[in-house]
Order: sequence, then structure tokens, then C-alpha cells
Amino acid sequence: MAEPLGRCVDAVRAAAAAPGPVRAEPGLLRALLSLRSRHTRRPGGAARFRERGGLGPLLELLGPDGSRRVLDLALSVLGNCCTEPGCRRQARSLGGIPRLVALLSSSPPESVLNRVARTLANLALEPEGARDVLEAGECPQCPPVSLGGSPWSLIGVLGVSPGVSECPWVPWAL
Repeated sequence: MAEPLGRCVDAVRAAAAAPGPVRAEPGLLRALLSLRSRHTRRPGGAARFRERGGLGPLLELLGPDGSRRVLDLALSVLGNCCTEPGCRRQARSLGGIPRLVALLSSSPPESVLNRVARTLANLALEPEGARDVLEAGECPQCPPVSLGGSPWSLIGVLGVSPGVSECPWVPWAL
């Protein structure tokens, strides 16, 4: 059974406030799984999560030193949330793009790289977000390996976003 939204937000807040690296505590994992599979996928779910103050603490879970399982789940939840315009704006205003770029510079495993790229692509769906992602300078980190994967969708979104100047590193010739 899925956890109620309020309990999920509380678990994310508690983990974000705990000192040291984020650990894969069972309550946090259940909360993130519920957020990913139930709450943020339903119509209006991402907005409800944002309105309850969940985005800030969720962003605090994004660090290279914590549990890989927590990082994967938190990135998946954030990617879902960033399909909603209000969540995109709030994630950008809370420093989400620099946090995601910092993850890319930590040489993450491919699953993390794909989730970061998916989330950045979602953040770049609006011209302001695309500009912020390009200005953060993270795109050269997208490796030319998963041709069907998120790094390429990120490049595609940035390459066609209105108001974004040409991207000299976009490998259209490949």
C-alpha cells in the first residue's frame, strides 16, 4: 500500500534535515517509492507535493555522498515533478539546476546520469529553464552513448527551445 502524501513529505523532510550523508532508511525508501509510483504521476500530484513544501527537501537529497538508491529515487521523483510548470519554476528558484550539474561532475553511474538528464530536459521545457540549463554549462557532460536515452532528449530540447541561441556542441552530425 502506498504511503499518504503527508507522510511522504514528512519522511523526505526528516531525511533532508538529518546530519551527514543521506541513508537508505526503510521509511524514506517507502516514501520515495510512493511519491514516484503514485503521487507525482497522478494529475495534480506534483503540484500537491510542491504545495506541501516537498521540493526543497527533495532537492536536499541530491548529493553524490548519500545512498545511491535514495539518489535514484529522488531524481526520478524530481523528474516527475518537473513535468508540472509550477514545480519547474520552484525547482529552478531553489537551485535545482546547479545541484543537478554538480551531480554530473561527480562521474555518476549511467542510471543517475540518465535521470539527471531527464530532469534537466524537463526543466528546460520553458525558455527560461533552457537558458538556465545552458548557462549552467552542464550539457557537454552528456555522453554520446545512449542514443535513445535522456541525454539525447536533453540535447534535443535545448536545441529547439525558443529563445535559446545555437548550441555549438550539439552533435547533430552523428
